[in-house]
Amino acid sequence: NYSEISRIADKFLTTRSGFIKRTVKQDHQDDALFLDIVEWQTLDDALSASQAFQKDENLLPFMAAIEKVNNFNHFYEYNS
Repeated sequence: NYSEISRIADKFLTTRSGFIKRTVKQDHQDDALFLDIVEWQTLDDALSASQAFQKDENLLPFMAAIEKVNNFNHFYEYNS
């Protein structure tokens, strides 16, 4: 179940330097489609965590649950 697998990712993320928060949204029509937003203090923090995430064997179940990544980008806060 995604909730259990997602908690594994949360555990990892909260230990990383610069982690602010993670927000996960589920599509209202396709329950296999998620929007996963992770906020970091700096881009370097995000990149470092991303590299470590891919190497952490505890996260293999989370990675295996992802069928497809539609978008993986880094964004800055927009202040109008």
